[in-house]
Amino acid sequence: MLIFLWIPQSKEDPNWSDQRVALKELYAPRPTFLALLPPFSQEQSQSNKSQAIVSVEGEAPEDKTPSEVKEMRKTLSSSLLHLVVLQSLLSSDLPSSEDRSNVLKFATANPSVLGAQSLKILCLDRSQQLDYILEEFPYALLQFGKVFVRIIDLNLI
Repeated sequence: MLIFLWIPQSKEDPNWSDQRVALKELYAPRPTFLALLPPFSQEQSQSNKSQAIVSVEGEAPEDKTPSEVKEMRKTLSSSLLHLVVLQSLLSSDLPSSEDRSNVLKFATANPSVLGAQSLKILCLDRSQQLDYILEEFPYALLQFGKVFVRIIDLNLI
């Protein structure tokens, strides 16, 4: 009796690996200090999370049924994922100064938008970033400094 192992061929597009490489070039590693800022900070209280849900959906969670609250949380989760992707994109060299200026204007005009502070930081120049972090998020300064020193070291190489 002849027994063999059947291995299905991948349905992956042969050009997908090229596309993956191109995508990696679009995004930079997300700076670690961003995890210390809203809406990702560990210090964020449950009421702040409720406020984030309200800002995404426009209504208070207390006015919703449990299934509606669950759906609101899924929407919030999706919004957080989009924020992480946008932060990674802004951490790369791809966005032009005009792109960064437009994002900065939006984040400044809409401070209640989820992650507006982190988007603002990523669009400011280094000295303005430092001033803003010192003023608004002094607890994130050490981690920001570690990222900034690493960038300086890479530029010297």
